[in-house]
Amino acid sequence: MAGHSALAPTKLSLAGLTLALAGACLPVANPPPSIHGSTVIRPTRSIHLRAAFDSDPSAYVGRFVPDKIETEAIDETAAAQTRCSEFIGYKVVDANQQMDEVLDASQSAAASIGVKGILGANAAAGSHAAARVKYTLKKRMQAIVKDPAALAQCCQAEKSACAVKIIGEFLMGSGEVYEAAGSEQEAGMSNIVKSITGTIEYKDNVAWRRVNTFNDTYFAFLTTPVQLEAAPAPDASCSWCENIPTSLDGSFFCGLSPEAPSESMARDLAMRNAREQVVKFLGELLTTASKTEASLIQGYLQDSQVTTAAAQGVASEVKDKTWCAPAESSTPDGKRYKSKVLAFFPKSAQNAAAKTTLEAILTAPRAKTMSKEDRAKLEDQLKALK
Repeated sequence: MAGHSALAPTKLSLAGLTLALAGACLPVANPPPSIHGSTVIRPTRSIHLRAAFDSDPSAYVGRFVPDKIETEAIDETAAAQTRCSEFIGYKVVDANQQMDEVLDASQSAAASIGVKGILGANAAAGSHAAARVKYTLKKRMQAIVKDPAALAQCCQAEKSACAVKIIGEFLMGSGEVYEAAGSEQEAGMSNIVKSITGTIEYKDNVAWRRVNTFNDTYFAFLTTPVQLEAAPAPDASCSWCENIPTSLDGSFFCGLSPEAPSESMARDLAMRNAREQVVKFLGELLTTASKTEASLIQGYLQDSQVTTAAAQGVASEVKDKTWCAPAESSTPDGKRYKSKVLAFFPKSAQNAAAKTTLEAILTAPRAKTMSKEDRAKLEDQLKALK
């Protein structure tokens, strides 16, 4: 399931929520005041009343729910669509069920639908409410993971773009919303029941007051866990060359040095090796983009002078991320050192670096014997990159 915080909750104003809900819900006129009860009511599953009912919540299905969000803040607007969301789609299935259950209601949803107060004397002031909803379920809009492997790779590459749970399902139907008006005993002893005959129902020793109705609209959602492969543990052995990391923002390269007489020289040679790998990588991108010049480009990149010149041109964009301790050995000529570096080349630099590589080919000593036709092809490709 993004530095930026991709999962930072967003809030709608109460006025905006009320306007959005007005077309979908029909409030009961002049609701009576609440009776504070002693029963604490909690939903039996992770189902939440929406802050605004509508006919198409597809923009929210599959969004990641922040891991540390409090229950009272959970609504679809608090969930985030991230770069990993592209691997989550949805489907709509028909249903036909009569349901009567208790839903969580965030502060925004409770205020918007007309559910007031706290459900029980033991609840803390300002906590979220719960609402009883009697409804006929007609459709389910369900999140589906289109490519589990790609989603797992995306979440491992950028952990801030994912979360443990997503908005997994939206429910559509018609029904009524009730708020708790206290225990059945307290409501029966109160004179308020006499004045609101017909709007109070009793269930599970709780008096429920109807506060809203809705018809053929998506009114609730469920959160569901996302099953992802575990991210690999940090590599203490520095075995990057056997298991190169991945990133959504670029590519990693493992630079290895030959034996060198000093640690600093070994480090320089390791970075040079990483840059040369980047040049070969750019050559592959160029030949993929223009298959007609594939053999021409690859031929020039086998020239060490071209590779060295191009590597110098991209040097500022290839960054060292992690180093291994240098491997030391003794030879008849003295100590020798080998170094290993994990280097990173960003996607944002690919276009400019590809241009640098083509320029290195066109200015190489070998290019003096290049045919006019071949030069024209490379120059056209260079212009396309500018």
